[in-house]
Amino acid sequence: MYFAFLCFAVGLPSLLYIFGADPGVVAIVLALSGAGCVFSGVKVNTLVLPIIGLLLQFLAVFLFADAVWYPFGANFLVNYYFLSCCCFVLVAFCSAYLLDQEVVSQVDVACRQHLSHRYLLFLFFLLGAAVWFVAGLREIWMHIVVWERLNGTLLFVSATSILSGILAEKVRWNRLDYFLLLHLPAIWLLLVLALLRSNPTVQLISGWGAAAWGAAFFVQYRILALLDTKGGFGKTPFFHLFSLWALLLVVQREVISALLSLGSLSSFGQLGVKMFLSCLYLLILFVMRQKNWWPVCQHTRVYLWGGLAFLLFLTITGL
Repeated sequence: MYFAFLCFAVGLPSLLYIFGADPGVVAIVLALSGAGCVFSGVKVNTLVLPIIGLLLQFLAVFLFADAVWYPFGANFLVNYYFLSCCCFVLVAFCSAYLLDQEVVSQVDVACRQHLSHRYLLFLFFLLGAAVWFVAGLREIWMHIVVWERLNGTLLFVSATSILSGILAEKVRWNRLDYFLLLHLPAIWLLLVLALLRSNPTVQLISGWGAAAWGAAFFVQYRILALLDTKGGFGKTPFFHLFSLWALLLVVQREVISALLSLGSLSSFGQLGVKMFLSCLYLLILFVMRQKNWWPVCQHTRVYLWGGLAFLLFLTITGL
């Protein structure tokens, strides 16, 4: 029975391609056929069909990337190219979800088929994530001016984290939480790139920067609150520490950049500003600890000693 479905899944896209159908349509049909193979493989409890489904979806993405050009004059995010990529992402994640449910339903965790499903699940998830980020970065590259691309990328990362958090809660699929763990590394990567590309008088919050960095840190602390609520995640203090360091670096740099844009500021003046910010930081910590506010009440040592050590590091190095 599943051999007949396999012939149909491979034959239909082949006929469409032979008779000159649009390559994008052929790629989408090929991806849907791959998802159908995964669904059938899970139902009949065979490993051959999910593997063929993975190959069909990889072939669909390759065919789309090779044969479909980005449409000129397209609208941002609402265009044939990005929506087709979203279809590939949805198909890949649905395939991964089906395999994940099959893994959960299997009792014997040592069986070979269970391990194979886990590997296939990882490949499907990786394929969907790669297509999503490549498509999003392509949209930013095509529609946003050069000096705002970092801010656009940061907004896209924040939107991805928000969307994955909502979907993980709605469909109860914890694999989507992987996107949340990537949010902080993305902040640091984009922050380093922004600091390397700009001079000290250029503010990160200029233009779309205020919305981008504000949204990024808001989403990051919502992620930290979620991790603290779930518990059982031993690395949460490290996430708090690196989130705090990124926030302090941005705030201190923006304050000094604003003062430099108003007029000349000597090195002694910059040192005074940094000392003032350190005292202000201690005052904020004291108030939050007295009022028992999150996150200082739960991670007092991280925010006290980690924050002061990083401010001292910034003062010594002159960053």
